[in-house]
Amino acid sequence: MGTAKLANEAMLPGVEDRDSAFKAIAEHCDLDARLAMIPPSAKWRGMYFHAVEGVLERAGKLPEYQRLMPESFSALRYYPAGDLLRHVAMGGALLRSPEDVHAGMFEVGRDNAVAFASTLLGRTLVLLLSNDPYRLLLQGASAKRQTSTYGRWRIERTSEHSAVMHFEQEYCWIESYIRGAGIGTFESVGATATIDVELDGPYDGRHLIHW
Repeated sequence: MGTAKLANEAMLPGVEDRDSAFKAIAEHCDLDARLAMIPPSAKWRGMYFHAVEGVLERAGKLPEYQRLMPESFSALRYYPAGDLLRHVAMGGALLRSPEDVHAGMFEVGRDNAVAFASTLLGRTLVLLLSNDPYRLLLQGASAKRQTSTYGRWRIERTSEHSAVMHFEQEYCWIESYIRGAGIGTFESVGATATIDVELDGPYDGRHLIHW
Protein backbone atom coordinates (compact mmCIF):
# COMPACT_ATOMS: atom_id res chain seq x y z
CA MET A 1 0.00 0.00 0.00
CA GLY A 2 1.47 3.37 -1.03
CA THR A 3 2.37 6.24 1.27
CA ALA A 4 -0.31 8.52 -0.21
CA LYS A 5 -3.03 5.95 0.48
CA LEU A 6 -1.88 5.45 4.05
CA ALA A 7 -1.84 9.20 4.65
CA ASN A 8 -5.33 9.65 3.29
CA GLU A 9 -6.71 6.71 5.27
CA ALA A 10 -5.25 8.20 8.45
CA MET A 11 -7.41 11.27 7.84
CA LEU A 12 -10.77 9.60 7.30
CA PRO A 13 -11.89 7.52 10.31
CA GLY A 14 -13.09 10.37 12.54
CA VAL A 15 -12.34 13.34 14.72
CA GLU A 16 -10.12 11.26 17.01
CA ASP A 17 -7.60 11.07 14.14
CA ARG A 18 -7.43 14.83 13.65
CA ASP A 19 -3.92 15.10 15.12
CA SER A 20 -2.54 12.38 12.85
CA ALA A 21 -4.21 14.09 9.90
CA PHE A 22 -2.46 17.36 10.65
CA LYS A 23 0.81 15.52 11.17
CA ALA A 24 0.51 14.03 7.68
CA ILE A 25 -0.34 17.43 6.19
CA ALA A 26 2.51 19.21 7.98
CA GLU A 27 5.02 16.93 6.28
CA HIS A 28 4.13 18.58 2.96
CA CYS A 29 3.63 22.24 3.87
CA ASP A 30 4.89 24.67 6.51
CA LEU A 31 1.67 24.70 8.52
CA ASP A 32 3.39 24.27 11.90
CA ALA A 33 5.87 27.07 11.23
CA ARG A 34 3.08 29.43 10.21
CA LEU A 35 0.99 28.62 13.26
CA ALA A 36 3.99 29.44 15.47
CA MET A 37 4.42 32.85 13.77
CA ILE A 38 0.83 34.12 13.75
CA PRO A 39 0.13 36.71 16.48
CA PRO A 40 -3.07 36.33 18.55
CA SER A 41 -4.38 39.59 17.05
CA ALA A 42 -4.47 38.11 13.51
CA LYS A 43 -8.04 37.06 12.70
CA TRP A 44 -10.45 36.38 9.81
CA ARG A 45 -14.22 36.60 9.68
CA GLY A 46 -16.13 33.35 9.92
CA MET A 47 -17.45 33.60 6.36
CA TYR A 48 -14.11 32.24 5.13
CA PHE A 49 -14.52 29.11 7.25
CA HIS A 50 -17.99 28.66 5.75
CA ALA A 51 -16.46 29.00 2.30
CA VAL A 52 -14.02 26.13 2.92
CA GLU A 53 -16.91 23.96 4.03
CA GLY A 54 -18.80 24.87 0.86
CA VAL A 55 -15.88 23.74 -1.30
CA LEU A 56 -15.82 20.33 0.38
CA GLU A 57 -19.59 20.02 0.08
CA ARG A 58 -19.47 20.68 -3.67
CA ALA A 59 -16.68 18.13 -3.98
CA GLY A 60 -18.77 15.49 -2.19
CA LYS A 61 -16.33 15.32 0.74
CA LEU A 62 -18.22 17.24 3.40
CA PRO A 63 -18.76 14.23 5.74
CA GLU A 64 -15.01 13.55 5.93
CA TYR A 65 -14.31 17.23 6.49
CA GLN A 66 -16.94 17.63 9.22
CA ARG A 67 -15.70 14.54 11.05
CA LEU A 68 -12.26 16.11 11.29
CA MET A 69 -13.27 19.76 11.56
CA PRO A 70 -16.59 19.84 13.45
CA GLU A 71 -16.40 23.46 14.66
CA SER A 72 -19.10 25.95 13.70
CA PHE A 73 -18.57 29.65 12.98
CA SER A 74 -20.63 32.80 12.81
CA ALA A 75 -20.15 34.47 9.43
CA LEU A 76 -19.35 37.96 10.73
CA ARG A 77 -17.42 37.16 13.92
CA TYR A 78 -13.63 37.20 13.86
CA TYR A 79 -11.70 33.99 14.55
CA PRO A 80 -7.95 33.29 14.85
CA ALA A 81 -6.09 33.25 11.54
CA GLY A 82 -4.35 30.06 12.61
CA ASP A 83 -7.70 28.30 12.76
CA LEU A 84 -8.44 29.34 9.17
CA LEU A 85 -5.06 27.98 8.06
CA ARG A 86 -5.89 24.64 9.67
CA HIS A 87 -9.24 24.48 7.90
CA VAL A 88 -7.77 25.49 4.54
CA ALA A 89 -4.98 22.92 4.84
CA MET A 90 -7.37 20.16 5.89
CA GLY A 91 -9.72 21.04 3.04
CA GLY A 92 -6.87 21.03 0.53
CA ALA A 93 -5.59 17.67 1.74
CA LEU A 94 -9.05 16.12 1.49
CA LEU A 95 -9.58 17.52 -1.99
CA ARG A 96 -6.26 16.07 -3.21
CA SER A 97 -3.98 14.40 -0.65
CA PRO A 98 -1.53 15.48 2.06
CA GLU A 99 1.29 15.17 -0.50
CA ASP A 100 -0.57 17.46 -2.92
CA VAL A 101 -1.97 19.81 -0.29
CA HIS A 102 -0.85 22.99 -2.07
CA ALA A 103 -2.78 22.04 -5.20
CA GLY A 104 -5.77 21.32 -2.98
CA MET A 105 -5.45 24.70 -1.23
CA PHE A 106 -5.31 26.39 -4.63
CA GLU A 107 -8.63 24.72 -5.47
CA VAL A 108 -10.13 25.82 -2.15
CA GLY A 109 -9.28 29.44 -2.93
CA ARG A 110 -10.41 29.25 -6.55
CA ASP A 111 -13.70 27.53 -5.79
CA ASN A 112 -14.46 30.00 -2.99
CA ALA A 113 -14.26 32.92 -5.39
CA VAL A 114 -16.30 31.26 -8.14
CA ALA A 115 -19.01 30.21 -5.69
CA PHE A 116 -19.20 33.72 -4.22
CA ALA A 117 -20.13 35.05 -7.66
CA SER A 118 -23.35 33.03 -7.52
CA THR A 119 -24.56 34.77 -4.34
CA LEU A 120 -26.74 37.90 -4.44
CA LEU A 121 -23.85 40.13 -3.39
CA GLY A 122 -21.54 38.36 -5.80
CA ARG A 123 -23.90 38.84 -8.74
CA THR A 124 -24.19 42.53 -7.88
CA LEU A 125 -20.41 42.95 -7.85
CA VAL A 126 -20.09 41.03 -11.11
CA LEU A 127 -22.46 43.47 -12.79
CA LEU A 128 -20.52 46.43 -11.39
CA LEU A 129 -16.98 45.19 -11.99
CA SER A 130 -17.00 42.64 -14.82
CA ASN A 131 -15.87 45.17 -17.41
CA ASP A 132 -13.02 46.50 -15.28
CA PRO A 133 -10.60 43.86 -13.94
CA TYR A 134 -8.53 46.51 -12.18
CA ARG A 135 -11.55 47.65 -10.15
CA LEU A 136 -12.16 44.00 -9.36
CA LEU A 137 -8.66 43.76 -7.89
CA LEU A 138 -9.22 46.94 -5.89
CA GLN A 139 -12.36 45.37 -4.48
CA GLY A 140 -10.34 42.32 -3.44
CA ALA A 141 -7.84 44.47 -1.56
CA SER A 142 -10.70 46.36 0.10
CA ALA A 143 -12.39 43.10 1.13
CA LYS A 144 -9.17 42.00 2.82
CA ARG A 145 -9.23 45.11 5.02
CA GLN A 146 -12.86 44.50 5.95
CA THR A 147 -12.61 40.79 6.72
CA SER A 148 -9.25 40.33 8.48
CA THR A 149 -7.29 42.16 11.15
CA TYR A 150 -3.71 41.82 9.95
CA GLY A 151 -1.38 42.27 7.00
CA ARG A 152 -1.70 44.46 3.95
CA TRP A 153 -2.67 43.91 0.31
CA ARG A 154 -1.79 46.72 -2.09
CA ILE A 155 -2.56 47.00 -5.82
CA GLU A 156 -0.19 48.59 -8.32
CA ARG A 157 -1.36 49.00 -11.89
CA THR A 158 1.45 48.30 -14.35
CA SER A 159 -0.32 48.51 -17.75
CA GLU A 160 -3.76 48.48 -19.30
CA HIS A 161 -3.93 44.71 -18.88
CA SER A 162 -1.68 44.01 -15.91
CA ALA A 163 -1.24 44.79 -12.25
CA VAL A 164 0.73 43.67 -9.22
CA MET A 165 -0.89 42.68 -5.94
CA HIS A 166 1.60 43.19 -3.12
CA PHE A 167 1.27 41.18 0.11
CA GLU A 168 2.79 42.11 3.45
CA GLN A 169 2.62 39.78 6.43
CA GLU A 170 0.03 37.50 4.82
CA TYR A 171 0.02 34.25 6.78
CA CYS A 172 -2.24 32.37 4.34
CA TRP A 173 -0.31 30.70 1.52
CA ILE A 174 0.31 33.39 -1.14
CA GLU A 175 1.52 30.81 -3.67
CA SER A 176 -1.46 28.43 -3.46
CA TYR A 177 -4.55 29.42 -1.47
CA ILE A 178 -4.39 33.16 -2.25
CA ARG A 179 -3.33 32.56 -5.86
CA GLY A 180 -6.33 30.25 -6.32
CA ALA A 181 -8.62 32.97 -4.96
CA GLY A 182 -7.16 35.41 -7.49
CA ILE A 183 -7.72 33.06 -10.43
CA GLY A 184 -11.23 32.29 -9.22
CA THR A 185 -12.05 35.98 -8.87
CA PHE A 186 -11.34 36.54 -12.56
CA GLU A 187 -13.21 33.38 -13.53
CA SER A 188 -16.22 34.61 -11.57
CA VAL A 189 -16.63 37.54 -13.97
CA GLY A 190 -15.93 35.49 -17.09
CA ALA A 191 -12.38 36.80 -17.47
CA THR A 192 -9.13 34.93 -17.93
CA ALA A 193 -5.98 35.88 -16.06
CA THR A 194 -2.53 34.51 -15.44
CA ILE A 195 -0.96 34.99 -12.02
CA ASP A 196 2.74 34.48 -11.45
CA VAL A 197 4.03 34.50 -7.89
CA GLU A 198 7.16 36.15 -6.49
CA LEU A 199 7.93 35.51 -2.82
CA ASP A 200 10.28 37.56 -0.68
CA GLY A 201 9.64 35.16 2.19
CA PRO A 202 6.83 32.92 3.38
CA TYR A 203 4.53 35.83 4.26
CA ASP A 204 5.57 38.58 1.85
CA GLY A 205 5.54 38.77 -1.93
CA ARG A 206 3.44 39.63 -4.92
CA HIS A 207 1.16 38.34 -7.64
CA LEU A 208 2.04 39.45 -11.17
CA ILE A 209 -1.37 39.54 -12.84
CA HIS A 210 -2.09 39.74 -16.59
CA TRP A 211 -5.51 39.69 -18.23
